[in-house]
Amino acid sequence: MIKGDPLISIIVPVYNTEKFLLSCIESILNQDYKNIEVILVNDGSTDNSSLICKKYARIDKRVSMIEKKNAGVSAARNTGLFVARGDYIGFVDSDDKIMQNMYSNLLERIEFDKSDICVLAKYTIRPFKWGRIGKRVIDKNEAIKRLFLLEFPTSVWAYLYRREIIDQIYLNEDIHFFEDFEFNYRILKRCNKISLCNEYLYEYRINDYSINMSCPIEKKLSSLIIYDQIRKDYKDKKIGSNLYKYSILARVHLLLSILSSYAKLPKKEIHSKKEYELKIKNEAKKMICDAFLSSYVPLLYKIAVIFSGLSPLVIAKIIQLKYKLRKIIN
Repeated sequence: MIKGDPLISIIVPVYNTEKFLLSCIESILNQDYKNIEVILVNDGSTDNSSLICKKYARIDKRVSMIEKKNAGVSAARNTGLFVARGDYIGFVDSDDKIMQNMYSNLLERIEFDKSDICVLAKYTIRPFKWGRIGKRVIDKNEAIKRLFLLEFPTSVWAYLYRREIIDQIYLNEDIHFFEDFEFNYRILKRCNKISLCNEYLYEYRINDYSINMSCPIEKKLSSLIIYDQIRKDYKDKKIGSNLYKYSILARVHLLLSILSSYAKLPKKEIHSKKEYELKIKNEAKKMICDAFLSSYVPLLYKIAVIFSGLSPLVIAKIIQLKYKLRKIIN
């Protein structure tokens, strides 16, 4: 049972999503849990998103709107965090929508388990069946391990955070890819108990203008500093070697995501942007040994890292060929 009718602050960063925004806001306002505040942060949209936000701020007292110059999704989310009044904090992306019982479900689990956060455990990069280990509540070490193995949600929208656990933590605005991963890593380090929810309560919708679909390679390169922090935590003994060893997979995954973006560059740009090739090559060289020795890194990943350390351009051409073959088949 939920006691005391706590307030949930739901932060929605908005940027040029007029096609999806109406249904997104409606899905939040139609939650069966009613004590919510919805903070719409319009990040310099150039379409009709601002008008839609203003309309809802006018007709529903639970909705507030903040206008700001475009500075990216992390800055928009941080703006929402600065003004949020809730006992709990959640995020929804403006091109998605949520099920009617999402927040009542997550909140009830946190209250019942006396946990710090509740996570939609099925929304992962790599599948993992929590049912096979028979746990509904886990500790931070288990959560960080699974996060490093990409078997735990990385996106902030998959979490409901107790206010105390998120207080004074903000997204790193210098990271423009996998920024959710880095943010949640810092929060999980503060947690004692994490509740798991195995229901599908969030509808992620494909949008060609979303950060994951359109993020340019120079912004993706910013994600490489994430591993510097993890390595520092290991050296400072903030995480043990038993956790650090799992982080190699996430590190390799980041590099290959960057390499994939490099492969999608026009041919002329690939040859003119030698600094990208050099950066990928140097990063690959740094991780070859760890990746090769890790039992958690798949063989194809290891091969890709080794060749990236020799010539990222060769791997980029292989990826390009894969994309062309896929188009022909489809």
